Amino acid sequence: MVNCSAGIGRTGCFIAISSLFRKYGFLHPPTSSSYGPSKEIPPLPPSPLGPLPEEFTKDLVAQEVDSLREQRPGMVQRPSQVTIIYEMLMAAFAIVPPNDKPS
Repeated sequence: MVNCSAGIGRTGCFIAISSLFRKYGFLHPPTSSSYGPSKEIPPLPPSPLGPLPEEFTKDLVAQEVDSLREQRPGMVQRPSQVTIIYEMLMAAFAIVPPNDKPS
């Protein structure tokens, strides 16, 4: 279990890492979901903060953190937590190269 006092710093970091690991195939999808395999998760409404700056549009970590912050302001509180997300993703790719990922 991961938790922090406000539920946004370390917890947001954990959620971002697990979400990105699922996106890249390092974690299997959840076994039960209200969105079955044939249903897509509905998109979020546009951010009241506006879109990410163009230099971040291809950065999936920045997109993930932005998406979390749209749902709950303050998610992933510290720059060091963002760094951990990048480091965990790099470590996962170093251990399991992209063409060897589980599907």
